[in-house]
Amino acid sequence: MNRDQVFRLAIRRIEEENEDQPLWHVIRYVSPSGKAYLAISAQHELMDGQGLMRLTQAITARDISHIPTEVFDTKVGMAGPDYQPSMSFVLPIVYREKIIPLLPTWLSSYIRPHPTWPPIIDKHPSTAAWDFSILSLPPQTIKDVSKKGKEVGVNTLHPILKVAYLQAMRDTYGPASPNAVFIGESPRSERSDDPAEGHSYLAGNYVSASSWTLPQSGEFWEWCNSYSTYLGTSGISEGRQAIGLLAYLPDPPSFTSGDKRRATGWEDNYLTEFEAGQNTYGQSLSFSNLGRVSLDRMGGAEDLVWGFPGSPFAPPMSVALVGHEGGLRVYTTWREGCPVTRESAREVELAFEKILEQHGK
Repeated sequence: MNRDQVFRLAIRRIEEENEDQPLWHVIRYVSPSGKAYLAISAQHELMDGQGLMRLTQAITARDISHIPTEVFDTKVGMAGPDYQPSMSFVLPIVYREKIIPLLPTWLSSYIRPHPTWPPIIDKHPSTAAWDFSILSLPPQTIKDVSKKGKEVGVNTLHPILKVAYLQAMRDTYGPASPNAVFIGESPRSERSDDPAEGHSYLAGNYVSASSWTLPQSGEFWEWCNSYSTYLGTSGISEGRQAIGLLAYLPDPPSFTSGDKRRATGWEDNYLTEFEAGQNTYGQSLSFSNLGRVSLDRMGGAEDLVWGFPGSPFAPPMSVALVGHEGGLRVYTTWREGCPVTRESAREVELAFEKILEQHGK
């Protein structure tokens, strides 16, 4: 038994559980060699990635006296004017999603000539099995590219990693889809430790998400600077407004269905369109970064990886990153053949690693 086998077992266990089962688990696996693995998993309904990491740190810490007591009552969500979509934010979405599809093909292709990758898939993601791969990058690679980034004005690692991954995807899949654009979304934690905000320490979901398109031309560090600037300015606002749109989704109160997946009218409409292939992929990549944690503070653990099953509703490639003393762990998941395969995912990983090494010199 190795790390990847334990990872798959842990994810499948919680993925396959019935709705009346616990929402989180802590399971200890011991291999024949005596090496022990601790798998901590939770349903997304209970907590987001940051919350899961906090739970993991609490379970493995030698001392938890600094952790506030969790009070399980009604918690304040993400609310306020920052999450209210403005007309300038909503109108382009309505135009892109509702108006353009009604236009003749020749006209719509002129207005929006470049489709999001992948433009066409042969297999529907709901009919394909999910798979994953874990790439381990050494500390020196991350140190070098981070140092180089600061020299050119990119002061955080996230923009460098995401741009490198999008470029690796385009290097791998672009030749077969030369006109497609590669768009990546990234969650951003909105969880606040300020008591006045009323957020839970580890439960609940406090996440916004913004998207960024890899330019068709330019240079690597130019892209990184552009994305870094976006993240620190309009990206925050757009991510919050995007999550605020959920409050305006229609949900007919009289809707009933015997299908548990169609508990509301919104879910029924979404699944109907999804199964017809109308809203299969709006993004090329989901890129979720938990940052750097200390293994020394987690009971002296040797390694740490985090991830999730490849959802049919997610972009064709979803990545989860976490860094620690042992380097960077890059988890990638997909639905086999939609259009990503194990072989092409490996090509992306190798290209990603090569890009980071090249630009860290």
